[in-house]
Amino acid sequence: IIMAVVLILTAATIGQANPDTPLSSVQQIAQALVPFVGSFAGKVFFAVGVTSAALIAAIVVSLAMSWAFGEVLGVSCSLNCSWKQAPVFYSFYNGGIVIAALFVLLGLPLITLTIGVEVMNMFLLPIVLGFLLALGWKTLPEKYKLENWEKKVLLFIYILVCSLGIYTVVAQFMN
Repeated sequence: IIMAVVLILTAATIGQANPDTPLSSVQQIAQALVPFVGSFAGKVFFAVGVTSAALIAAIVVSLAMSWAFGEVLGVSCSLNCSWKQAPVFYSFYNGGIVIAALFVLLGLPLITLTIGVEVMNMFLLPIVLGFLLALGWKTLPEKYKLENWEKKVLLFIYILVCSLGIYTVVAQFMN
């Protein structure tokens, strides 16, 4: 809730005091709150919002990774289980957090790493979405089978999303 409030507050105030201000860095975005709540409060609000967003992302990514490894290994993988019931799940969860913390503490170039992961994500997206489409078309139980119009809509979205991803990566590397 805090993250959402800060992001909405920031979005509502960006450009109000000085509409031509560039927003090419985090510091410039954080300064959008300063004319409305003051220098100290603006920085604190923005820092709390960004920190909240980062914590949520860290938890979601760590849990998704540990759930995926638990599923692949065929072991219990739920927060409803205790440490004794799902040691592999909790080991991957804690390991993911420790590895992420080491990336930050070791001073690795996180922007470059993030861009690399997103590029890899774009190249894997057509494969993942293709498998999901195939599953939806071939293996769903009869009562959940997709209608022809649903298949066409999903295929259109698939082509659009994959094309935009490929275009974005190509355009970035051309610049």
